[in-house]
Amino acid sequence: MDKQRWKQIDAVFERMLEIEPGERAEALARMCAGDDDLRRRVEELLEQEEPAEDFLKSSAIVGMAGRMAGELGALTPGERISHYRIESWIGAGGMGEVWKGWDEQLKRDVAIKILPPEFSADDERVRRFEQEAYAVSALNHPNVITIYDFGQVQTEAGGLRFIVTEFIEGKTLRAYLNGSPRSWREAVPIGAQIAGALNAAHTVGIIHRDIKPENIMLQAGKPVKTLDSGRGWSGR
Repeated sequence: MDKQRWKQIDAVFERMLEIEPGERAEALARMCAGDDDLRRRVEELLEQEEPAEDFLKSSAIVGMAGRMAGELGALTPGERISHYRIESWIGAGGMGEVWKGWDEQLKRDVAIKILPPEFSADDERVRRFEQEAYAVSALNHPNVITIYDFGQVQTEAGGLRFIVTEFIEGKTLRAYLNGSPRSWREAVPIGAQIAGALNAAHTVGIIHRDIKPENIMLQAGKPVKTLDSGRGWSGR
């Protein structure tokens, strides 16, 4: 599978997540008309969207992610970026790839978002990638993901830009909501934390352009975290 094909699958999958589950079959058939392979791959991803104790560590998700990483990943487990060791694939989207890594200096898990070399020729992608790093690093709030590092390294394939953030173990708000009604007692604290993150950003002139359940992470006994999919945080 080439990267353009993955981007197409990812775009349709993201669109399906915005549609009520009962309406997805019809919408997917319409969007994938004449492309059975595209429909099958998106259906596989949707099947794994069922709630799990830990969404990103669901065995089916990890297995599928591993297969995709083997087909199109710019990195491989065991490889190093600066003092970060690459450990496992988390996901991919229009802005590149996200990997779990290990900070060998501070001895902690991290998430590493990369902009692969083949995307570096796209000035708009580079601008958005850098803008995310600058915007989020300007915030200091318990409900906004923390950026640890930002830089660029040279690989055999070319320049590779990266953003290193804290590693969040939990589930997306989408996974938390799917299939289970939630009481106002559960919803209000989550909404308040999301609102707090956005208010902190707005106070310093930063807005999030892509707030949706996939960009909110819930952690057991820890603060809700507001993330970015690559087209979110930016200055006004």
